Amino acid sequence: LKEGRLRENEGHYTEALRWYERGLRRADELEAEPQVLHRLRLSLGYAASRFRQGAFEECVEWVEPVIEEARAVGALPELAHAYYLVHL
Repeated sequence: LKEGRLRENEGHYTEALRWYERGLRRADELEAEPQVLHRLRLSLGYAASRFRQGAFEECVEWVEPVIEEARAVGALPELAHAYYLVHL
């Protein structure tokens, strides 16, 4: 997640996407609660990078499941970030 955010902040969105994808693959190895939060955060990072690349439809495709899951588990910071992305 941190590697992806670093790349994203530098404007290297393709590299950020690779790090987010790598994190999503590895998130399955975590325990249930941390796994959910990491998946939400990684998915939001992926969505934000796609937004910054101008791929707005794909951004929304990534954000919609995040909204549902964040609402279900009460992850309010992630829910707020997701709403922010789709209402820009």
